Amino acid sequence: MNDHLQAVAFGSRPGSAHAPTRAAYGDASVDSWMRAVAAGARGHYAAASAELDHLCASTTGRTVRSLASSTRASHLRQAGRHAAARRYDGEALWWSAGGVADTMTRAATLDALIGLAADSLGTAHFDLADRLLARCAGPLALVDDDEGWIWSGRLRLRHLWVRTESALYRGDAHRARETMADREELLRACPSVRHRIKTELIAAATSAATGDTGEATRAATDCAEAARTHDQLPLEWAATALLVGIGASGGRDESLVASEARLRAELNARGGGFTPV
Repeated sequence: MNDHLQAVAFGSRPGSAHAPTRAAYGDASVDSWMRAVAAGARGHYAAASAELDHLCASTTGRTVRSLASSTRASHLRQAGRHAAARRYDGEALWWSAGGVADTMTRAATLDALIGLAADSLGTAHFDLADRLLARCAGPLALVDDDEGWIWSGRLRLRHLWVRTESALYRGDAHRARETMADREELLRACPSVRHRIKTELIAAATSAATGDTGEATRAATDCAEAARTHDQLPLEWAATALLVGIGASGGRDESLVASEARLRAELNARGGGFTPV
């Protein structure tokens, strides 16, 4: 894999404006997938979709096709379109065939299962979400950290996110807080700026759910600033939307409301399909 692309899509340089063009070396299909991931992380959803279209037209590899479908689902889910995302996560699971025989296929299966669990939460199928999360236990037990963070630690972190969200959706803030306590160990091995911001944003939402609005506001503000610094527009929007929600209990900050609307409009201009909070 292209090391620079890894740093842009899953590492320390997420805000790089121009991902490398297609190279004559390495796994071209995996590089294409990472370009789509990097574009989506910056909120360039139309560009990411075009890259995924190119990828799916140029490869017959089932595992990479699975990763591509999971990525499409993730972009829909970021816009709150969980029902639409479910189709692509189901497709991702079909492409991976639920396999665990090799590193990438196991990761693709986990991405699909975790994505389907998140989709189920967003469509109020809470018990189904928990069953899907439980199905991840077997593949996760086979994950080896020596395989590389993209194929190991990243999946554990995503699983933690959705387990926390499951508790939040059920109104169990105590369980969500206990689940998030595991994040410190996972973050020690995390090279991805984007995943660190997303983790702390979920921690901020957990603090808000427990009634600690001061901590939630501080953490969400830090997340918004970090996302802005690294040009991660979807995360900047999500953090701003959380701040609007926190402020709704004690008077809405009109500047935050305006910022949320501006960021959402920019994401929609880039192909996002976001609706008002």
